[in-house]
Parts: sequence; C-alpha cells; structure tokens
Amino acid sequence: MERVGKGERGLLLVRGPSVFEGYLGHDGEFPFMEHDGKSWYRTGDLVRETETGHLVFCGRLKRFVKLGGEMISLPAIEAVLERALHVSTENGPHIAVEAAPGEHPELTLFTTCDLEREVVNRHLMDAGLSPLYNIRQIRKLESLPLLGSGKTDYRALRALLAKG
Repeated sequence: MERVGKGERGLLLVRGPSVFEGYLGHDGEFPFMEHDGKSWYRTGDLVRETETGHLVFCGRLKRFVKLGGEMISLPAIEAVLERALHVSTENGPHIAVEAAPGEHPELTLFTTCDLEREVVNRHLMDAGLSPLYNIRQIRKLESLPLLGSGKTDYRALRALLAKG
C-alpha cells in the first residue's frame, strides 16, 4: 500500500463528504481501508495518472485466475507487457489478457500488435513473474472490444475464447 508515481498503475482509493459510508445490510468484505491514517473507499479500479494530472482507467483489481494453486493477476501481466513492449494506451487498449474458461484455464493475450509468444513470455519471466504467468496463445485482433465507457470488454473476450 504505497503511493505510485505518475504513469504507474495503482489502486484508486477515494474519500470525501460525498462518498457513501457502506452498503446497507452488506455481509461481504468491508469496502473501506485505512491508509495514511484515514479511511478510504477501495474502488477496485486500477488507474494511472497522466502528466496532465488526469486519471486513466487501466482495469479492475478483481481480474484474477487460479492456476497451479496460485492466484494470477491478469492486470499485472498487462502492466508488465505494456511497459516492456512500450505499448501506448493513449488511444485505447492494445493488450488484454484473459483466461479460457474451464477446469484448466490457459492464458490468452489479445492484442492489436504483432507479438511473438516466446518474446512475450520472456518479458514476463524477466519481470520476475512465476512460470505460471505463461501466455499459451496470442490472438491478434484489429481492435479490442470496448464497452461504451471505453474500457476493455473482457466478457466479449471470454466469449471469443469459449468459441475456440
């Protein structure tokens, strides 16, 4: 729970008089946390700050998949690859990682770029990620599917994986 610098991906925490105090009758995980001696609402959104001070949405914290008994962060893979491959996100996403549904999920990289699987996996290993963070296939698309908000439509990517 450390602050990140401009251009780095981090968890968005918010606080203020217009932030609600919690969910009525909610039995799940408490959505607030302590940071720097104050209570903050944990949005679950991953963002980065641009040089002009704007926040750019980068994904959701809950995008994890269980592989080999370990929880694998799909946004962590995307962040490593965006940095290592110098992929700009200014004009929308160009990289998205999703796991095929089923008992033994495999990681698929969807991209608009020409990338080789061996090079991608070498970047993941060089970043110190475990061998479980292994891209099994790359699917090149003309563009990544987007929601009306401009965010990557991961449900559409999962549907592409289900079709085979």
